[in-house]
Amino acid sequence: MFSAANGQDFLEFVNRCIKSEIFTIVVDLKNVNFMDSAGLAALVTALKRLRNNEGRLALCSLNGQARMLLEMTNMDTAFDIYTNLEEAKQSLSDPISQE
Repeated sequence: MFSAANGQDFLEFVNRCIKSEIFTIVVDLKNVNFMDSAGLAALVTALKRLRNNEGRLALCSLNGQARMLLEMTNMDTAFDIYTNLEEAKQSLSDPISQE
């Protein structure tokens, strides 16, 4: 589950990453069977914070409900979305894909 209960913890993690000058984060959602609007809001907030620092937030391994929520809100176009973690890591480490 990705919701208000853990969304704040996620944003604190993102803030720590930014302070440590880590500006690319991949969120593996393979074990997330439910995401509510608060979870989506946490992802959008994290995306904005990273982009403000010229960073990237990628999502991978979306299940049906999480993917459906992103598509229904048209947020699937805002995020880099990958089939799995390996694909995300490969794409984000490729200098050509970062243009």
